[in-house]
Amino acid sequence: MATELVGRLAGPERQDVAVCILDTGVTQAHPLLAPALDPNDVHSYDPGWLGGDRRGHGTNMAGTALFGDLMPLLAGNGVVSLTHRLESVKILPDQGENEPKLYGAITRESITRVEVQAPDRHRAVCLAVTSDLGTNRGRPSSWSATVDQLCFGVETTPKLVLISAGNIRDGLSKADYPARNETESIENPA
Repeated sequence: MATELVGRLAGPERQDVAVCILDTGVTQAHPLLAPALDPNDVHSYDPGWLGGDRRGHGTNMAGTALFGDLMPLLAGNGVVSLTHRLESVKILPDQGENEPKLYGAITRESITRVEVQAPDRHRAVCLAVTSDLGTNRGRPSSWSATVDQLCFGVETTPKLVLISAGNIRDGLSKADYPARNETESIENPA
């Protein structure tokens, strides 16, 4: 089904519009993503890290950002016009973790990297990872302060940064998910 869908993809219509995924990296060669993700738009916060997505989360998020719900597209038979490009910055190492005090700096540097690569591109940044460290029931953190500065253009042009929320890590069932979002704290930096 996916191979058939690849043959029906057209675009992206606009080369100057992108969704930038900050996550575990993206598998650029994925046949559904490759038409919208140029190898020059795949970065890592740490240049020494191996490219690609060893965990799968960033690739899944890129698919969601590019297509939304794939089911109707896979079941259909018409042309699927891509409306935007993708960009990726791997902000999480394959092993180990980043220093929590650096989360804001890593986010800033990663966004700067794609801006330097394509300065005239309009982009929405999707920060698809959060941390349960420093959550403190919604209190500000240095990471959230950095995101605020980026969004309000304290240092440069304001940016649109979308941050995931509703990350429940333990004992999750579909039936409990909506109610648990009402009682669980959103994670840092949201």
